[in-house]
Amino acid sequence: MDDYKQQNGNLASSARDLASNAEELMRQTAAVSNDSIAVLREKLQESLKVARTQIANAQDYAVERGKQAVTATDTYVHEKPWQAIAVAALFGALIGFISSGSRR
Repeated sequence: MDDYKQQNGNLASSARDLASNAEELMRQTAAVSNDSIAVLREKLQESLKVARTQIANAQDYAVERGKQAVTATDTYVHEKPWQAIAVAALFGALIGFISSGSRR
């Protein structure tokens, strides 16, 4: 789970860096008055706005889905504790079997 969070954090960080660099490029080229550059600057600005919104929406969705998964798991464990213990024991045994086989 931590790897998943780290990867998503890296993705979000990379997207923020990209947006920041694009905004810096727009600021640096603001003095250039070529019409085609102005049009491209406007398109880039709109694209950045859309990208930021989509990233925020994706992040909100991921957080909400994570909360739903935690709630569902908590409910299941409280309603069926013995099944949850059995699944955890089998999973632990499987991990132990796989890890002991790799040392041979």
